[in-house]
Amino acid sequence: MSVAFTGTRLQSRSTDLLGTTVRLSILALAALAISANFTDYGPLILLLQRELHVTSGATGLLSTLLYIGIGLSYLPGGWLADRYGSRRVLFGSLLLVGTGGCLLPVFPTLVWMVLCRLVIGLGAGAAIVAASQAARWGKYGAFGQGLFGGAMQVGAGLGLFATPTLQGLFGWRGALTFWGAFGLG
Repeated sequence: MSVAFTGTRLQSRSTDLLGTTVRLSILALAALAISANFTDYGPLILLLQRELHVTSGATGLLSTLLYIGIGLSYLPGGWLADRYGSRRVLFGSLLLVGTGGCLLPVFPTLVWMVLCRLVIGLGAGAAIVAASQAARWGKYGAFGQGLFGGAMQVGAGLGLFATPTLQGLFGWRGALTFWGAFGLG
């Protein structure tokens, strides 16, 4: 183990690497939780249309309100991350994403589900900004940003491809609750 003199204290490089690994792993898990909630309803669209007795156009509101929420929360999320710190904002934003995801299947009505998707979007937009800021911190900033972006793509894929399996095991409500709980975990 090598030791580097940093200012007025000794700091172990292995301890620094361990802390960086833990921080980046948490950010990657956050990215998975955020982006899986973007795409989790996609495989369930036809089933939701039948269950909710709505048209495909009405079902499109599920994604529309999600992205409106994301767009509305980018700037406030950045301001909050600058003012209170990216970790605090990321934690609060993940609470919004997870809570919205868990509440989404509680009442099977289009209005309720669209409002929950808006809540997920508000949390996701702020979380993306906060996590991107947190990923840049430290010596491995570029790697952290790349890892976060890659994990966002993996999470979107998981939301699309794992949801049918979850739906087969737990029903559509259980599948959506699983992704919401993953955001809270």
